[in-house]
Order: sequence, then C-alpha cells, then structure tokens
Amino acid sequence: MFGQSPEDSPATTDSAGSRRRRRSRRRVLLITGVTVLVVALAIGGWWWSRSRTASAATVTTITYTVQPATLQQSVTTTGTFAPAVQDNLSFPASGEVTSVRVAVGQKVGKGQVLATQDTTALSAAVTSAQATLDAAQTELSSLQSSSSTTATQLSAAQAAVASDQAKLSQAQQNLAGATMTSPIGGIVAQVNLTAGTTVSGGTSTNGSGGAGGSSQLGGSSSGSGSSSSSTEVVVVDTSSWIVNATVEAADLPSLKAGLQATMNLSAATTTSGGSGVSRFGGFGGFGGGLGGLGGLGTTTRSSGASSAGSSQGTTTSGGAAQSAQLVFGTVQSVSQIASSSSGTAAFPLTITVTGKPSGVYIGSTASVSILVRQVTNAIAVPTLAITDVSGQPTVRVQVNGTTVDRPVTLGEVFGQQTQITKGLSTGDVVVIGTRTVAPGAAGFGSRAAGGGAGTRASAGSSAGGR
Repeated sequence: MFGQSPEDSPATTDSAGSRRRRRSRRRVLLITGVTVLVVALAIGGWWWSRSRTASAATVTTITYTVQPATLQQSVTTTGTFAPAVQDNLSFPASGEVTSVRVAVGQKVGKGQVLATQDTTALSAAVTSAQATLDAAQTELSSLQSSSSTTATQLSAAQAAVASDQAKLSQAQQNLAGATMTSPIGGIVAQVNLTAGTTVSGGTSTNGSGGAGGSSQLGGSSSGSGSSSSSTEVVVVDTSSWIVNATVEAADLPSLKAGLQATMNLSAATTTSGGSGVSRFGGFGGFGGGLGGLGGLGTTTRSSGASSAGSSQGTTTSGGAAQSAQLVFGTVQSVSQIASSSSGTAAFPLTITVTGKPSGVYIGSTASVSILVRQVTNAIAVPTLAITDVSGQPTVRVQVNGTTVDRPVTLGEVFGQQTQITKGLSTGDVVVIGTRTVAPGAAGFGSRAAGGGAGTRASAGSSAGGR
C-alpha cells in the first residue's frame, strides 16, 4: 500500500508472531526438562540416602560377664503393724459405770485405775453368797457328826458347799473388778465407756497381737444405755510390735516360722488380698534395652502382682538407696487355715518385729519381703542366654574373639536368672543376643533372629515361682 513501511506489511507481521510462538514453546520445554531433572535428582538422592543409612546400621552383640552373685527369692505382701502385747478389759459384772478416768491415747502405768463401777449391788451379792456358804458348811458339819447320815446325804452336802464357795469367789471377783486397773504399762487404745451408762459385764483378755489394726488410736465410743462392745477399754504396750499379713496358698510351701523379714515403711500401700507371681523386670525385651543387668539376683512372689514380667514388689541387691525406714523381723507363725477376703483365700501370717523401731504406729502399713531362699557366691546367667542344643542346655561364650557354644549344667532358677553349676567360670563373657541400631535411632530394634534362648525364658519363669 502506498505510504506503508516494509516492517508493517502483513508478511512481516506474520513472521514476527511465529518467532514469538517458537520462543515460548522452547521456554516451556526448557522449564519442563528442568523440573523433571530436579525430581529425578530428589528421588535419586532419597534412594541413595536410604541405601547409605541402611548399610550404615550397626549390629551390637549383647553380652554378660559372669561374676559371683547372691541369688535370692522372696515372698512379698503388705502388712499391718500391731502391738505385740494388748489387753482387752471389761468389768466382770453388769452394773452402772460411775467414772472413766482415762482417754484414748493416754499413757498409763501398771495398776493404774481406768474406770469404776457402782458397788452397792456387788457388795450385797458378796454378803448374800457368804451367808449361803456359811449355812451350807453348818449343814455339812451336822451331817458329818451324825451316825445316821447316809453316803448320799453327805455327798450332796459336800457338793452344796463347793457350789456356794464358787459363787462366793465369783461375787468377790465381781466386787474387786468394779475398779478396773491396767495390768500393763502402755497406751490406752480404746475406751468404750461413759459414766452413767450400764454395762452387761464380760471377760477381760490379754495376749499378743490382738489389735490387728482394730485398736487404732482414735476416738472413743460413748453414748447412753448399755455398752454395745464387750471390750470396754483396750490398753496396748507399744514397746514391742508384730506385723499381721496374709499370703496366698501358692506361698505356703515356702514359708515357715523363723524366716527373716524386712518391712519397708515408705513403701506402704493399701493393696490387699493375696499374692501373685512377680518376676524381676530388668529384661523388658531387647526392644527396650537391657536395663536390668545391674539388678540381677532377686526374684519375688508379690502381693497384688498379676502377670509374669512385672517388677512390682521386686527388690534388687546393690540398688539405689531409698529414703525409707526399714524394719526387720522374724516370721512367728503361718496359719494353714485361710480367711476369705473378697472371695480370695488368704492365709494369716504373723511377724515379730526386731528391736524398737521409731515412727511405727498401730495400724501402720508397710511392704513386707520375706526371704525364703538364698544361694551365695553363685555363678548365674540371664535365663535368656540359655538355649537348647540337641537336648543339652547351652550358652554362647566369646573366646578369643569368636563365639562358641558351651554345654552347661543348670542349677536353681531365680526368676530371670539361672544358676550354672558346671560349664562357666568367673569372667566368662556370655552372649545374650544381638540388636540392630540405625544412626540416630532413639531405641533398639528387635532381637536378632536365631536367639533360641527365648524358649528357655518361659521355663525359667515357671521354675522361678517355686
């Protein structure tokens, strides 16, 4: 067209648009290629890193160096402290209480007056009984002096005198008992009397361990009318103590009088009922690490424990000291007659406490550990380290950098530790198993395959509960 420059011609315009479209396509292809390359590099880097990490995982051999140890088995439960000497006092005859001179928690001396009773009727009863006895004795004398007295008459008169004498003695005791005194020096644990009330009379008792936690130092029982308690005043001697506890039938074969016991006051619980098997819990599985190697040597049968592998009630020799008061004692008696508690048979056990521990009160509870079996200077290994090779108990031992199977002779089993009586010596390094650790891993993986010792563990748990 006239006046139009060559650049503005239609042919020129179409050429420029084509060039722009070609440049745009090249740009898209370039970006796409770069993206694909980045993704490929990322995937390759992840795969390389994963392969490198997997190849860098380490396998650790878990070993145990044999050392002489003291192996112990204990029965544990929860016990309640009670005074070894307790007197349950009552007025011997019915009558009105005229005074109560003590209160719960008060210290009293031997012979101290605790309460008094009206003596009017009691004195009259003595006078009447004396008169009846005098008449019976007079009749007996007359019969004895008469030649016509038959043997039957004489026997009847003698019986009457004996009966009247007994009645007089009882009346005199009732009168003397109207002044209640303490037969021991101690502390008043219960007062079930109030001046002005009438009591029905009862029998005073004394002995050891009668408290059983029921005579705790607390409030007194009082009110109008007759006393509902046959025991009117309880006095205890807290200079000596016993511990009352219960165990299950499974514990009875291993318990007897004379065994040593330890009571831990700081570990007091409200757990009640029988006892169950409790094993040493240090070997919580290789996945959690072998945290219990330092505590090998003790297995317990523990009150309230419910399953094998639990560490409840387990004590470990050489462990960290606890901020607790330990009280020692000796098993005094183990009853073979069960008392039912919540549907579970529980057998009463009594322990005599040694010495005069401080901080002990009537009704205080504590965990109780009774040593039933002990082997000193023993060679033992974790039960997990024992496997079976052609019917022969065997352990794997490191010797000069290599691992060899060594036949052993087994002794007693103490929870997760088994005594070796032949085949091992002090200083031998026993292989327990292996574990695989990845760099930066927080914990250990599972035990390596081929560790047949695990089959022995169940047998050890069963034997350990004997």
